[in-house]
Amino acid sequence: MQELTRTNLDENEEYFSEIISKISLKPYNLLQVTKYLEELNIVSISSDKRGYIVPNLEKYEALSNISNGITSVLEKRFAFIYKDIPESRVKFILSIIYIFDHLDKKLQDIFQIDSKELDFLCEKNILRVQTLAIYNILTMILSEISSIKIIQKIF
Repeated sequence: MQELTRTNLDENEEYFSEIISKISLKPYNLLQVTKYLEELNIVSISSDKRGYIVPNLEKYEALSNISNGITSVLEKRFAFIYKDIPESRVKFILSIIYIFDHLDKKLQDIFQIDSKELDFLCEKNILRVQTLAIYNILTMILSEISSIKIIQKIF
């Protein structure tokens, strides 16, 4: 967690231990919880590329909000995403990728999916660019988490 958040202080060790006990040590889970904490402005990166955790009660509220493990984290992360891309649109994009196992330029044109939407989902670590302009859902969503259950729950 210290590497992902770029924090060097041991004072956060107990906080990180509580997170790990709730979501496991799987790299994908750690990445998603780190992104969630960044979206809540609990983890911040300074201009000199050092991370720090805001010393306030919000970090403990975030900790209590992930009581159901990675499912809770992903639900909250998607709630942040829906602020920028409508929920129905995200579901549509993920469904297309899930059905076709990827999204290339041809499919993007057929289904009229904007590259800005795809880039945003990549920034949020929901999608990744496999090769030039071919997007897919992070394999870790599909393999490490029972994604069908999560995707059904989100959808």
